[in-house]
Amino acid sequence: MALENYVKNIPGADTGILLCALSGGADSVALLHVLHSSGYRLHAAHVNYGLRGSESDGDEQYCRELCTELHIPLHVHKADPGLKSGNTQQWARDIRYGFFGELDLQFGYAAILTAHQANDAFESMLMNTADGCGPSGFLGIAARNGRYLRPLLHCTRQDTEDYCRQHGLGFRNDSSNAGNAYKRNRIRLGITPQYQELNARAMAHFAASRQRLERALSFYHNAYSEFCAREISYTGFTESLLLKNELQLFYMEWLAAKGFNSLMAADILSGKYRKGEWHSRLGRLLLHEGQLIFSSGGAHNNPAGLLLNGPGSYVYENYHIEVSLSAYTTMPAFGNPMLFYADAGILRFPLLLRPVQTGDSMQPLGMKGHKKISDILTDKKINRFDKEMALVLCSGKDIAWLCGYTVSEKFRLSSGSQQMLEIRLTPRHQEPETGTASR
Repeated sequence: MALENYVKNIPGADTGILLCALSGGADSVALLHVLHSSGYRLHAAHVNYGLRGSESDGDEQYCRELCTELHIPLHVHKADPGLKSGNTQQWARDIRYGFFGELDLQFGYAAILTAHQANDAFESMLMNTADGCGPSGFLGIAARNGRYLRPLLHCTRQDTEDYCRQHGLGFRNDSSNAGNAYKRNRIRLGITPQYQELNARAMAHFAASRQRLERALSFYHNAYSEFCAREISYTGFTESLLLKNELQLFYMEWLAAKGFNSLMAADILSGKYRKGEWHSRLGRLLLHEGQLIFSSGGAHNNPAGLLLNGPGSYVYENYHIEVSLSAYTTMPAFGNPMLFYADAGILRFPLLLRPVQTGDSMQPLGMKGHKKISDILTDKKINRFDKEMALVLCSGKDIAWLCGYTVSEKFRLSSGSQQMLEIRLTPRHQEPETGTASR
């Protein structure tokens, strides 16, 4: 199939500008040229990592000359290799996508395109399966990841090189790809040639099989989304799943999204633990009372709390907060634990929303005396993560609400109440983008 067919109907491109990542290699040169030939409005972005001295500068110069010839604006970022630490590929990836993100904020692109193709997906698939992966790992690289599109995943490296030659386009070869320092290079230089010896069109067949798998997995992802909407419970800081025997594959998918590899996920779900805590790069997982509970945070960002001066909208840590006052006529329905009702005439503004502190106590609804907050949470069998992140609403020195759990007897509505305060806390759920392997 001609490369032009892979770049048809890019979402938003009819009214916006596309950003094309341009390294100077055959893949990105072919993508830039075919997008340009197809009439899209384009910018290009190149990162000079400075890791290969004059060769890196030569890549940059070639990209400048190509974009000048095609009348495409080029944005260049020069990295300082002296600041590199840790994994070189991860360092380069962070710089690259950070640069793309900055440009996107400035220009508001319709989409950001990278030139990954079937060979890249094949290499990533082998690395994913070697490390253990879920169903999506067999795709190697996702065709879409948020605002990033990879339209060439169904063609091969040979296709992009042939396109460049047919259109008289030069391209640069990265000398670091000839070494064996990285897993991807070892696959590219050792395994891929043997795979292609099995069949002259082996990589093209992989690309076609991958495309069919991508379509099949769309049904799986829809079912997984329904599972999450049905089974996951949220607080402001945690997600929890009640462990069941069925749909273990979805539990594995959820754990993978939380940063746990397949071996660790399988161990967590093995049934040999009644309780436990595990850590990943994304947060902490707790097994508590038959539930898996994940927390992406370990401490309050603002331990001093937030003053609520009166009616209005507020944001505190992971919550949207709505405060309103109204005439009290009838007792409201008490069903949502994140809704607080109280006699506004007794409360003292400004109110303070803050984390629980050692020694905090309150008079729970229906009780005559005070009780420690820590004891209330323990009696309710609240897990350790939610205890750490619990909030209280204070009126002066009194705690009026242990948010989500119990209200104070002192501030309850009664027949003598004239004005009612309502506070609604809504968790702000944010799904982090998952990264993928890149060249």
